[in-house]
Amino acid sequence: MGCVPSSSRLNSSLHETTQPIVPESHRERFEKRRSQANNQETVNPLGTPKVKKKKGSKQPTNGRNTNLFPYYDRLPPKSKKCKVKSVYDGDTITLYNKRRVRLLGIDTPELQPKQAFSEEAREYTKERCLEQHIWISFETGGEQEDRFGRLLAWVWIPNDDGTFECVNEGLLKEGLASVYTPSKSTKLSSKNKLLALQKEAKASRRGMWRRFRDYDVVQTAYGTAFHHKDGKCEHLKRSKKLVTTLASTALDEGRHACRTCLAEEDHTETTRSSHVSVY
Repeated sequence: MGCVPSSSRLNSSLHETTQPIVPESHRERFEKRRSQANNQETVNPLGTPKVKKKKGSKQPTNGRNTNLFPYYDRLPPKSKKCKVKSVYDGDTITLYNKRRVRLLGIDTPELQPKQAFSEEAREYTKERCLEQHIWISFETGGEQEDRFGRLLAWVWIPNDDGTFECVNEGLLKEGLASVYTPSKSTKLSSKNKLLALQKEAKASRRGMWRRFRDYDVVQTAYGTAFHHKDGKCEHLKRSKKLVTTLASTALDEGRHACRTCLAEEDHTETTRSSHVSVY
């Protein structure tokens, strides 16, 4: 079964400012997690933070949910309805039309070689998508395929109350994924929200952040990845100037761990490093 366009009702423009809706089944769970609102926030009846509008300030116009929940009251324009045949891992699924989909903007722990929380990430996606109808949407103006021929997409699932969950964001919210952009040319309209979701999950020590211990890394000025502190990674051979920083700082800036020199590193509370601060 291939992808089919969503209905015109669901394809209505998201360029209007909309309020996120939290499904009843999730309300109690997220109410417990919600941190105390600061002076610039109020709380709406659904328990989600609602930022006060300041005079003269521009409100988001891209339709993305600016609050830290992965739920939306409608789908993005031109979303396509598909059915999922299999789930390989947390960020890769296969449709019935045999197209593989790589969830955009995130990276989940690898199954091979097995990394911590890889099974949990896979189960999260499997529970929501396997043998289910989903919707996929693409980043406006962005590439729709990677070099392996996989579709690069946002994945959406329907909730019982008519709202939709962005699975990409849900994985970040639960601490089962980190923000990932393969290159500087990859532009994500919701990157600030993705980073905020990651930072909040890290601060709350959910999922793979539960036992995370900070450590020294190096990075280049314009690279999207950070590397082992010895600076001997093959991707750094042509780099003359390296900057030493903390992994947590690099993550908050939207960089990801190098898949070559840090692929099998374990930085949990059981691993000693030169820094001992724990999230």
